Order: sequence, then structure tokens, then C-alpha cells
Amino acid sequence: MSENPPHIEGARHLASRLTAESLQDRQLLRRTDAVAVRTLLPGIAVVKLGGASILDRGPEALLPVITELGTLAAKYPLLITVGEGARGRHVYGIAADLGLPTGMLASLGSSVAEQNALIVRTLMMEHGAVAPPVGLLPIVLNGQPVVMSGMPPFGWWEPPPTSGRVPEHRTDAGTFLTAEVFGCATVIYVKDQDGLYDRDPAAHPEASLIPEITVSELLARKLDDLPIDPIVLELLSNARLVKKVQIVNGLRPGAITRALAGNPEGSVITAT
Repeated sequence: MSENPPHIEGARHLASRLTAESLQDRQLLRRTDAVAVRTLLPGIAVVKLGGASILDRGPEALLPVITELGTLAAKYPLLITVGEGARGRHVYGIAADLGLPTGMLASLGSSVAEQNALIVRTLMMEHGAVAPPVGLLPIVLNGQPVVMSGMPPFGWWEPPPTSGRVPEHRTDAGTFLTAEVFGCATVIYVKDQDGLYDRDPAAHPEASLIPEITVSELLARKLDDLPIDPIVLELLSNARLVKKVQIVNGLRPGAITRALAGNPEGSVITAT
């Protein structure tokens, strides 16, 4: 048998450096970064509302944040994501006790985050909040805030976690991945504390706020607890477009507004 494929009249051969090479070749893979990643929606501000830290606190915490976001939506194109909160943790516990796999826990957590997103979207209905298909985001974001679940769509295919069975890629991670794929420069996590501390401020009143820190510096501190999911630090260190994330206190009036305006607020974690 001939080693060369037979010539077929009119056939076209794909000229690509990847077609005849192994995708296990690390040097080859590095060369795919030769062209800079295109930013699709660089002017969009991504704001993530914590499920446990904001929604679960009820109207006293959530409604002022909704009012603030509604005002900001008239000035900034906003993509708002929402976490799963205590109900997500509850369903994770039930599913884990039943011996269900991580992928099932991820699917259940996603359904809870979708419910929370529907709550926020309904409360922001008067501000034109919608949940369009991804392809329509550029059109809608020109004048209407988008509210969606922060859960990444891994579902059943959630990677096995390094420890335990709770999915590592939860709503903080999904929010970051959304910002990274669209090239959004602003990523704000709205929590119930002023930012990142050198120790748990609930247990240590003398804890100090960390206004800015790099991923490597933060990892070196080996803190016992973080206000965002630890996997976000890994994603940030490998990101091509998103170079920083910010953590602000949604219970502090005007915190989101100040952060979007570029004023010092909360904590900023940078890739380098």
C-alpha cells in the first residue's frame, strides 16, 4: 500500500501547523500563543453577587445592591452573575451523603444559581435586565444589564476536585471564566466583608485588610480562608486577558460604584 494518500481531483488540503502534529507537544502548544487573544467585549464590567454573602441575607442586604446596580446600569454595560449560596451548600451535602459524583453536585449547584439569578433578574426588571443567549450579549449589553448564573457549564463533566467531592469550579470560577472568554477588564466580586484580610476578620477583629496583592504573594501566605473560591487564583495566574479581580463589600453603600469608577475600594488581586 502506498504511503501517500491518492490524489483526488478538486480536493483541498488544510494548511495548518496543528493538523500533522501531536497536541501533546508543549513547544507546539506554546506557539499557539504567538497571536494575541482577541478581546471580544473589553468594555463590559462583570459584577458577581455572592449567594451566601448577599442574597441569603435577605432584602436588607440585597435590595440596596439592586438599587445601586440599577443606577449603574444606566452608565455602565453590566454583566451580573449570581452565586448559589446556602441552598447550594445544602444540596451539595445531600448529594454527597447519597454518594453522588461531583458532576451531579455541579449540576445541582447550577440549578440553584439559576434560581438566584432569576430572583435578581426579576428585581432588576424595571432596569431592563435580561438573560439573552451568549450570541446576543453584544447587542443587549449596549443598553440592558444581563443577569445570569455564575456557575460554569461543566455540569456532569466537572473535573474531579483535589479534595472531597464539592465542585471546585463554582460561581466565582464561572464568573471569572465568563470575563476571561469575553476579555472583560473589570471583574468585581460583591461579598459581605470589606475585602481580603490577612486572617479571618470574623475570628480575629485585629485582622488587617490587604488592599492589593499578587497571586503568588497570596499563595505564599497560605491563608486558611479566602472570600473567593481558591480555584480563581489558578485561573487568574493562567489567564490571557483578565489581569486582576476586585473584592468589595456589598453591604457598604456605594462600594460597587466606587470600584467601577476606578477608586480604591476593597481588595485587588493581580495576576503578577
